[in-house]
Parts: sequence; C-alpha cells; structure tokens
Amino acid sequence: CDGTASYFGVRGIAGALRGVDATSSNIKSLVVGTGNAYSELVLADFEKVVGTLPDFADNGEAAWYVHRYFYWTVMVYLALEAGGATATEIITNAASRQKAYLGYPVKFTQVMPRAEANSQVCAVFGNLRQGAQFGTRGGIEFAQSSDRYFDQGLIAVRGRDRVAINVHGVGDTSKAGPICGLITAAS
Repeated sequence: CDGTASYFGVRGIAGALRGVDATSSNIKSLVVGTGNAYSELVLADFEKVVGTLPDFADNGEAAWYVHRYFYWTVMVYLALEAGGATATEIITNAASRQKAYLGYPVKFTQVMPRAEANSQVCAVFGNLRQGAQFGTRGGIEFAQSSDRYFDQGLIAVRGRDRVAINVHGVGDTSKAGPICGLITAAS
C-alpha cells in the first residue's frame, strides 16, 4: 500500500518506510542490504536491522514479518550457513512450529515480497503495536433497498465498514522508529 487512490489512501509499512526520504540510505529505520538479489544478502544485514531497532521498542513484542518463501530460502539458509545451529534449533519449538530468527519470532505475511527486486523492502522487523494503529470510522453500516431489483423480486443489501491503518513509527532521517526494515540494494 503506497497511499495512492488504488489503496484508498492507505499507506502500508513498506510504503511508509520508503516515504521518509527518496534515498533509502538516508532512512534510519531501513538497512540497505549487501546486494539487490536475495542470494547476495548476508547474515550481517539482518543483524544490523536488529541493532537498528530502538531499545524502547524491544520490549518482548518485536518480531520479523516476512513472506514464508523468503524465510525458508533466505533467512534459514543464512542461519544454517553460519553454523552452530541446526534446522531444529532455528524453529524454537518444533511441536508448535514457532519460527524464530536471531532470537525473535517470525510471522509470515503473504503481502511481503516472495520474488526479489531492486530497492525492495523484503523484511520488516519491529514492534507493530508501537508503530502502527488500526482505526475504524463510523462503524459497520448496513442498508437495503427493495427498489433496485424490484423487477426480479429481490432485495439489494449493502454492508460497509470504513477502516484504515496509520503507520507512524518508521522514524525519520535522524533516528529509527519502532518499525525497521531490510531493503535490497538499488542495483
């Protein structure tokens, strides 16, 4: 979501992060990866993202938000390559299948990118509770009309709920916020 009319003015996390400055390296909440391809990202890129998160946001609610494919093909691969951890150790509780990375929970979201691209926010890390709000305006509305489909003997029913997300915790060009991210290099 980039805030355009196509998304009803809603700006998602990646759009909010990129909206701070035209130059990715100026955004304190973004870490520019070692390369533009997933295969060029290194463990130190992810460690730098964790290090970027302010202390106040690291209160037990910080987590990684990535696409499932990205987790298994990039993050797990780098953890195994680093050694000292087995696949079982990467999944902190095999019975509950809780995923973790660098000591933080991993949550899958299919809206995060699966395929690599230049200048792409491929991983989000942080405390969403502190950096974003979900709001509703006016509540749920229902309406019906027997006029619209009168000739067919039908009644039209409409339900509407106006909601929005406000991502406000992405920092600026001088300090990081409670939501940080990893962005691939431009080229």
